[in-house]
Amino acid sequence: MEIKILESQINAFDNEKTELEKVLSDFQHRHTLELGEIILEILKLRKIKFKNQHREKESEEDFNNYQE
Repeated sequence: MEIKILESQINAFDNEKTELEKVLSDFQHRHTLELGEIILEILKLRKIKFKNQHREKESEEDFNNYQE
């Protein structure tokens, strides 16, 4: 009898896990649809920002080296 109870609990947990995986999958899909373009734009701007910061630092170093 105890084995049947444990089997029932395992099945219930397995069903709950399956439902949670579906919810997570749906969330990830909607997240990508809703925010994917915005996230790509943010990443693109960050890339430009850091690239420009590197150039700014480089030009500052060049300026300082030239003054020496």
